[in-house]
This record gives sequence, C-alpha cells and structure tokens, in this order.
Amino acid sequence: PSVRKLLASIHDRQGDSEAVVDTLRPVLEQAGDPQIWALMGSAQLKLGDPAAATASFQRAVALAPDEAPFRNQLALSLISSGDDQGALSELDTAVDLDSNQFQSDFILVMLKLRDGDLAGAREAVDNVVAKSPENPLGHNMRGAVLLAQDEADAARQSFEKALALDAAYYPAAQSLANIAERAGEIAAARQLYEDAVAANPQNEAAALGLVEFTARHSPAPDVLAMLDDVIERLPGSVRARIGQLRLLLVSRDLERAERAAKTLVEMAPELPDSLILKAEVDLATGDAAEARQTINRLQVLSDRFQNNKQVLGALGALQLRIGNLTLARQHLEAAVAFDDPPVLAIVSAVRLELMEGNPQAAASQLAALTEAGIDTEEVQLLKGDTLTASGNREAALEHFKTMAERGSRQGTSRFAALLAGSGRTAEAMQVMRNWLRAHPEDSGFKLMLANLGIQQGDNDGAKAQYESMMPTNNPIVLNNLAWLYMEANDPRAVEVARQAYAALPGNPDVIDTLGWVLVRTGEAQEGLTLLRESARAKPDDPTVQYHLGVALHRTGDVPGAKIALQRALTLGDFDDRGEAETLLQSI
Repeated sequence: PSVRKLLASIHDRQGDSEAVVDTLRPVLEQAGDPQIWALMGSAQLKLGDPAAATASFQRAVALAPDEAPFRNQLALSLISSGDDQGALSELDTAVDLDSNQFQSDFILVMLKLRDGDLAGAREAVDNVVAKSPENPLGHNMRGAVLLAQDEADAARQSFEKALALDAAYYPAAQSLANIAERAGEIAAARQLYEDAVAANPQNEAAALGLVEFTARHSPAPDVLAMLDDVIERLPGSVRARIGQLRLLLVSRDLERAERAAKTLVEMAPELPDSLILKAEVDLATGDAAEARQTINRLQVLSDRFQNNKQVLGALGALQLRIGNLTLARQHLEAAVAFDDPPVLAIVSAVRLELMEGNPQAAASQLAALTEAGIDTEEVQLLKGDTLTASGNREAALEHFKTMAERGSRQGTSRFAALLAGSGRTAEAMQVMRNWLRAHPEDSGFKLMLANLGIQQGDNDGAKAQYESMMPTNNPIVLNNLAWLYMEANDPRAVEVARQAYAALPGNPDVIDTLGWVLVRTGEAQEGLTLLRESARAKPDDPTVQYHLGVALHRTGDVPGAKIALQRALTLGDFDDRGEAETLLQSI
C-alpha cells in the first residue's frame, strides 16, 4: 500500500486521475491509511464522480476523525454532490478542530458565493485575511467576492495587493487580466498574462492562460506557435499538447498531427482526451484500422468515465463514425441523459436516429437543441435531413434553399442534391453553376456537377468540369475522366486511368476502369490481369463480368469468355447488355 500511495501521488501530480484510481483500487480495502482514501477521493472528484469521491473521503474521515484537511476534502465532494448542509457541517467541525484551517474558510467562501450569500462570503473572506494578512490567497478571494458584489475598483485593489505580496501568484494576475479584458483594455490584459509567465516560466497555468487569451484575440497560427513554445519549455505539459493537437486538426496539418497524437498517447496512454484526439487524427488521415484500434482502447476504459458526459458523448460520436451503432447508441443515450448534455452527443444522437430510420426520434433530439438555443449550421443541416427522412421533401427543399440563399456551402450542396433526387436535374445543375460562378475553385461542386452531367448524358460538360480540376490526385476525378476519354477514343485515357490506379490501387472500380481501357486500346493481356482482380472483388457486378468476358475472348480463352458473359447476363440489367448478348451469340 505505501508503494502504491507514492506511485498514485506521482500520477496525481501529473494530472492522470485514471492512473491514480487504477493504482489504488487493489489495496483500498486492506489500507488503514486515510491518505490513500483521500487520494482516491480526490481522483474520483476530478473524474466527475462526486458520489464515489464522497464515499472515499468519508472512509478517510472515519480513519482520522480529528484531521481537519480530510473533512475539508469531504466538504468539497459534498458540495459537488449538491449536499450543501452536509458540507457546512463538515466545515464547522474542521474549524473546531483547527481554527487556522484556511482551506475550511476558502471552501466556505466558495459555498456562500455559489449560494448567492455575498454578505456571508464577505464575512468569511475577511476572516481569511485577518488570519494571515500576508497570504495572497486571502486577498485574491476577497477580490473575487468584491467582484461578485459589483465593486470592481475595490476588487482590483485586492487582486493587486495579492500580486504585491507574491508577483508569481497567477490567480490574482488572471483575475486582473479578466477585468481588463472585459473593459476592452486588451493590451493591459496581455501584459498581465505575460508578466505572470515571466514571474514563473514553469507555471503551466500561467503559460496556458496566456495561450487561451491569445486564442481569443489572434489567428490560429499565432496560437499554435505559442503552444509550440510552451511545449518546448514544459515538455511534460499534457494540457499544452492536447491544445496543440486540437489546433493541428483544425488547421488540417495532419502530418504534424499524427506525430503529436503519437507523443500524447505515449505520455498519457489512458487519458480519454489523448485517445479521443488520436482517433480523430486516425479518421482524418483515413487510417480506418488504426482508428478502430484506438476507439477500442477507449471503449475498454469506458467504465471509468460513466459519469463524464463529455467523454461519453465523444466516444459515442466516434463509434458512430466507424459504424458501431449499438455501442454508439449506448454511449450517446447515457450522455444525453445528463441534465445538461453536451451538444456533440445530441448532434450525434440525431445522426444515429437518421441512420437507423427513426426521423421522429431525430426530431425529438433536435427539439432539445432548439430549446437550448443552439442554432449552428450543423444543426440547420440536420433539420433539413430530418425533414427529408420524414418524407417532407418540399419543406426540406425550402429549408435548404434558405440555407443556400444565406451562403451556406453545405446547405447549397444539400439543396442541389435534393433537387436532383426529385427529378429536377436542370434546376440542380443551375444551382451548382451559380455556386461555381461565385466560388470558381470549389472542386467539390465541380465534381458534383460533373457526376450529374454523366448521369444526364452530358459527357462533354462533365469532361470540361473534370479537366478544370487537373492536375489532381483525386481518384474519382481521374477514374471518371479516363472513362470519358475512352468513350471519346481519346488516347489520354490510358495515362489518366493509370494515374487513378496509382492514387487508389486497391479499389475494384478503379481497377476495372484501367483494365477495360487497356482492353479497349489493344492491351488485352495486361487488361485481363486487372479485370480478373476486379471480378474477384465484385463477383456480382454484371458490368465487371462483361468486361472480363470481352478480355478473355480477345486473349483467346473462348470457354472462359462464355462463362463470364453468361454470368453477366444472369446478374441483371447493365448498360452493355446488348453487346454482351451479341458477343455470346457469336461464340
């Protein structure tokens, strides 16, 4: 137990509360040491489980009933559980045991502030200052109380007094900076943060406070550069690395994000934020197998954070993205059941209901977002999707049209797609052209317009759109352009088809295109090798079987060609069915 207590203390200093719990759990019942129970309670409180924390602190108090610090910790957990009366009782006992207990007074001030008892908080904080006028903590607390009483000038003086007693006392510097920032004194606020960092360069809270301030007033690259500096100075700061990785993801610097995610997971392998961000990076880079592995690691740890709505919501959203709908529902329903559920959880729950064909349930979840006053573009898109899924196509069209008129790219895309799906192809294409006139470099809309053009038989218009995106490594653009070149007997078909194959070598459709282009241009033997591979991957695709039959016929394997053609014709209708019947009849 004594070794585990020491190890848990180290984990606690590193901010790894999950590791504290894991380290102490095997020796809890045999431990007669109240500090072990207090460490456990502190970790449980940080993990968002006040009920378990209260039970642990109660065991600590039972083992050492005359130790005021344990009663203070118990009071904190009772406050978190909503048991204010129980907390006050423990605080009174703590003060009786040790009248110099500053923590008791501090908690009492917090409790009274939370309950709106400003006069009581003022009295309690005056007691703190009277006990130790040279302690900056008391003056900082007094400033907080004065600020709550709208006495900004007096509050500023208290915070300044705290800083005068200790120039490195960051909480007072932060409070002064907040006052300055709210007053629009941005330069003064920045200087306060910078002075706090200069007073103690190793203070992680001060360093990250400056970063957060900068994030509110500067572009993302400046913030990222500042985080890089913090990490260089404080390489063990997990919080700084989490912030860095989030910004790398936002800025789509995926190469750096992969390296940062690997380091973060090595430093904090069981921290939920580490694994959540690692999974986000895996998904962003298209590494589905690694994403599943990372999400599975997080799933194994899920029992530890059943009371953490943010983690449950994030895990549910990740499970949804990799298609684990049962686990996604389990975690999302748990997250949404909280009194104040995270937006991510509700949004993901709406998506899940739509995926499973439950538009009424999706509408119910959306109502919760509306009631909370959340009206982001993502929510608006989900409203339109829900109308579509409910069969209310006209209302959905009107909704997406409104979004398009407001300049929403995704709203415009949905509007055009829904028009096309309703048979109003000409209107859909016009919506896309209008968008491209205003945003001529939008390759996504060019691709949509080209694909719709192919469906409508406008090969020349589609080809022009694809060519406008060249050069590119997009396999869809390359594959479709190669097909159009082949249909037009353009010799560029082979080169572009090979580029598509290089960009996405394992895709059976891309393999089929290259194989068929080679057969059509006289390279039947090479084409046959590729078409065999495509047919193995898509044995029930009649077009692929027809292509294979032609390739076999042209390379002299007439019996094999007959089998492939017969199979193609039994699988259903396809564009080249007439040609397949003619070739089979000739055989």
